[in-house]
Amino acid sequence: MKLITIDFKSKTNLIEALLKKENIKVIKKKTLIEKLTFKKDNYAQIYFHSGKLEDKDIKKIENSKFTIVNSYFSKNKIIEKFPHFDNKIEVLYPSINMPLYKEKEIKKQLYLDLKINSENKIIFFTAKNFKTSGIKEFIDII
Repeated sequence: MKLITIDFKSKTNLIEALLKKENIKVIKKKTLIEKLTFKKDNYAQIYFHSGKLEDKDIKKIENSKFTIVNSYFSKNKIIEKFPHFDNKIEVLYPSINMPLYKEKEIKKQLYLDLKINSENKIIFFTAKNFKTSGIKEFIDII
């Protein structure tokens, strides 16, 4: 098996699963001595990006073979600033591990817990950053 190097901004379920594979290694960060001696930066073959785009992220995207982002919104934001990255960015939505329940039971319990009339419709929207999550665009649509 060929060794694949990865780098990531946030450790997700996917990253944890990948790290269990023998041929997947996280790129090592430079030590203080390496920084002081101006040793060349090492970049991963695959970079998993999430969150705000910073200067160090741009270098990681630029020098990786592929970059994985967690939404089309993030991909479009990056491509808006750097159109030449278009062919190397792919979207892979975050995964979750949770037990499966019957939908009707969950809804019934949720309405009881939140003391909401069961005839009301609820839309759940989760995000760490509402400015970049697309909630404004979603509300504009509805």
